[in-house]
Amino acid sequence: LYQKALDIRFNALGPDHADTATSYNNMAVVLEKQGKLEEAIAVYRKSLDSRLKALGTDHADTAASYNNMAVVREKQGKLEEATALYRKSLDIRLKELGPGHAATADTYNNMAVALQNQGKWEEAMVLYQKALDIRLKALGPDHADTGTSYNNMAGVLENQGELEEALTIHRKALGIRL
Repeated sequence: LYQKALDIRFNALGPDHADTATSYNNMAVVLEKQGKLEEAIAVYRKSLDSRLKALGTDHADTAASYNNMAVVREKQGKLEEATALYRKSLDIRLKELGPGHAATADTYNNMAVALQNQGKWEEAMVLYQKALDIRLKALGPDHADTGTSYNNMAGVLENQGELEEALTIHRKALGIRL
């Protein structure tokens, strides 16, 4: 059905329309879920290209395209490329949505995961803290995403051998999730 929607939108609106970009994005999501990561990246690129032409470089949907591509690259173990894509997404989200938006926190968090997986624990912790600060203000102390931030920070502390502090923060995260 996504292919049919894409075909209709492509023929009616052209390749450089925001709705066509959304159809590309929806197809890429399915391909990603199927584990067809190279195909997903190719379709996400088409979505990004369409969004850049239709919406410009500083639109929230353009940021989402960069973020989605980064997620796939991270799954493929291409962590430096993922980090660079997250950076592009973050730059746009900071400009367009602001530093206190939940989507900005999500990008900080995603980039931190990529950095943590590269062993860049201090850099990851800084970004996890930014995500936590935003989530506490935007979503509140009992939101699941706030709990995720605490959990991720505890993971870095584990990596650094700070086990007692990690345990304390894991307990805090668990308290939110229960």
